[in-house]
Amino acid sequence: MSFAAASAAAEAAASARGDVAREPCTARQPERCTFLHTPWSFWYIRRVGANNLSLSNQSTRSEDYSSTMMVLGHCDTVEAFFGLYCYLNRSARGDRELARVGDVCLGDVCLFRKGITPMWEDNANQHGGKFILRVSKAASARYFEELTLALVGEQLAFGHCVCGAVLSSRLGEEDVVSVWTCDAGDEQSVEGVKDAVLKLLCVSHNPIEYRAHTLSAEYAEQRSYRGHKR
Repeated sequence: MSFAAASAAAEAAASARGDVAREPCTARQPERCTFLHTPWSFWYIRRVGANNLSLSNQSTRSEDYSSTMMVLGHCDTVEAFFGLYCYLNRSARGDRELARVGDVCLGDVCLFRKGITPMWEDNANQHGGKFILRVSKAASARYFEELTLALVGEQLAFGHCVCGAVLSSRLGEEDVVSVWTCDAGDEQSVEGVKDAVLKLLCVSHNPIEYRAHTLSAEYAEQRSYRGHKR
């Protein structure tokens, strides 16, 4: 079961209860907690087709994209993180139909520092970029888990330069794991994060690509322009 399927199951369960519009949950805290260095938020983003995002201007596209996003919960302690993480996985395992829907409805599960939205336009992201690593579906959830544990525990070298991580469920045999950094122009931190991620996941044989968000935005703008002309 992929973690993307787990998050989709959580979204579907919330929708069935009619509480999607409620404030995102923060996992219940025990009396004694181990606080994280910084709080984090889990997000789920529904995958939409390129044609749906081929709108006439950037602001409209941003609004359309943000409508596909949902905060799954916040965590500022180790206990809250594991409580939320385990809840999402239990939600997927507890209902086979929801899990099946989750496998079909492609989407992204994101873990970002609290206050940072997983969008290019966020102030913390607009000058940054992301590493893109394509991995087998069988291993993608494990890689994402290792990344999230390293990030919330501040165990990743140059981790202070990382805004968040994303697991993207895709059609075919591969998923995409990406790591977002805050400054695409800082070559030292970009290379440092790259080396740390490859070492953590033991995937030095896998090709890894770094793409500045400005280039991604320009590419999206070109696709939108071509689609609008048609």
